Amino acid sequence: MNMQSINYDHNHTYHVMRDNNISFLCLTTGGTLVVPLRVVYGFLEALHKTFSTKFNVSKMETATTAYCLRSAFSADLESAIHRWNTNPPSQQSEGTQALMRKIEKAKDAVSLNISELLERGEKVELLLDASIALEEEAQVFKKSGNTLENALYQKNMKMTAIAAAVVVVVIFTMRANFHGENY
Repeated sequence: MNMQSINYDHNHTYHVMRDNNISFLCLTTGGTLVVPLRVVYGFLEALHKTFSTKFNVSKMETATTAYCLRSAFSADLESAIHRWNTNPPSQQSEGTQALMRKIEKAKDAVSLNISELLERGEKVELLLDASIALEEEAQVFKKSGNTLENALYQKNMKMTAIAAAVVVVVIFTMRANFHGENY
């Protein structure tokens, strides 16, 4: 079964279903926003089923001419048009209802996936926040480490200077004692 929709202009769309060299055609006005494709294709499938049930499709190719089945099928066609224009598409057939159930299941699965994705996104956000906080702590730690290193360096330099001064004083004192007070 081959189905195709062809836009004639902004307001008219031809929908064609072809099976066993028999074509079923439906014209809709207002675009697919007014009449959804699932409704149009459901209508064409219902016509195909009714037609195939009423007529022997395998013998159609050689035994028919244009408009020869018009009177035999026009009542069925009018009934189908009336039924599909007055009843909601979800109540048309088991196939449409099964399709609607599949769509609902898919919609539920998509909703679940989106909620899991959002939850995962929240976890990623928490990890990102923790990473930023850790980076800030690392910067503070590095700064305090540098400050401590500078303080220890200065203290070490003071101790070295004091030790050098003490050594110089000791050397002068020893030299003064060794050479006498003339020095």
